Amino acid sequence: MKRRLVLVLVAVLAGGTGAVRAESGHEPGHEPGPEPGPVVEAVNADELLKALPVLTPVERKLKLLRRAQDQIVRGRGEAAEEQRHILGAMEALFDSPDYWRLFTPGDASAIAAYGLSGGRPDVVERAAQQASITARDRQLLQGVAYYARGLIAEAAGKLKDLTTEGYPALLAGQIAMVQGLVLDDGDYVRRVLLLDKAMNSVPGTMVEEAALRRLVVLAAVKGDAAVFVSAARRYGMRFGSSLYAQEFHDSLAVSISRLFGRGLDAAAADLVLAREPQSQRALIYVALARLGIAMGRTDLCLYGGRHALRLLPEQTPPARQALLYVLACRVVSGDTVAAAELADMTNTALNRDEAALLERARRMASAIAAPPQAAGAAVLDKGPGDELAALGATALAEAAAQLAKVTP
Repeated sequence: MKRRLVLVLVAVLAGGTGAVRAESGHEPGHEPGPEPGPVVEAVNADELLKALPVLTPVERKLKLLRRAQDQIVRGRGEAAEEQRHILGAMEALFDSPDYWRLFTPGDASAIAAYGLSGGRPDVVERAAQQASITARDRQLLQGVAYYARGLIAEAAGKLKDLTTEGYPALLAGQIAMVQGLVLDDGDYVRRVLLLDKAMNSVPGTMVEEAALRRLVVLAAVKGDAAVFVSAARRYGMRFGSSLYAQEFHDSLAVSISRLFGRGLDAAAADLVLAREPQSQRALIYVALARLGIAMGRTDLCLYGGRHALRLLPEQTPPARQALLYVLACRVVSGDTVAAAELADMTNTALNRDEAALLERARRMASAIAAPPQAAGAAVLDKGPGDELAALGATALAEAAAQLAKVTP
């Protein structure tokens, strides 16, 4: 096969139009040469070039952008700068009047992918206005532009029923992911199926990584512990080194706090966090303890705080914070040993809110230890959850901000 291809290229380069034919004999006056090869039909060079895929400048740059983004989710730091540079080069191309004067309809899908990869929405809008594109491509581009501008309802109107057949696999995956994000909250099952389609259509790419991150948050918000555990574990196994992994880490504590005791037990939560680096895992446990305080959840507070204390070096600021949260929870339950430890605890390494929590916990310990007449009926009539919520009043604003982050 290789020999035939070489002979084809020789024929093309020589400009021949006939055939190279092997003869068994030789002409008079000539010595016989080496045994000729098989017959090879001549190939028309123009036809050969037409058969080769030819990328437009936009498609070439998009290919480079895809490569950089796939390196980002593999944890290569330099790729983020490469992505910025490529996006800048694409902006320069689109800012050129010559590009739009010579616009080719084949660029429509590439520009849609550009818009879903961090590109400028005004470029996508201009492409949607080109008369030469198909109605389907125009609908896609309009939906992408709406999504890039944060106009979710408008994007849903254009994209929710758009079919992805015929589009490149990466773009089809991006469309499926966006469809899963813009559908109404009531259509949870379809949203999960679309995100699953997106992450499985182009595995190992930024599309899979982004779809997984969004599925983790969606499942937590909807209270689906099974989907949450599956998606979170898959993300940890496949994209733990991604440059976007911090966003995943930040959402884990809030997601677990939503589900803990509501379909997600301690063993399942530990399983989700098992692949996190120890330092990162310890900080997530501290965050869970803090959220337990803010939410009035002694079970969550003690789970997070005790796990954090097993992982953190003593007397470090995170360890002292975890200890404070655990002691505060134990005091609410009437633990006199915890009350004594709180009395000996200093506010070193605690921020202002945590120092205030320490003082309130000490006062609570004193009230619980005092006779009922001195403590006051109003205090003693409250349950542990009420007391813990009161202790965590200073952390509530921070917890509310964290919870707001996980709404998809």
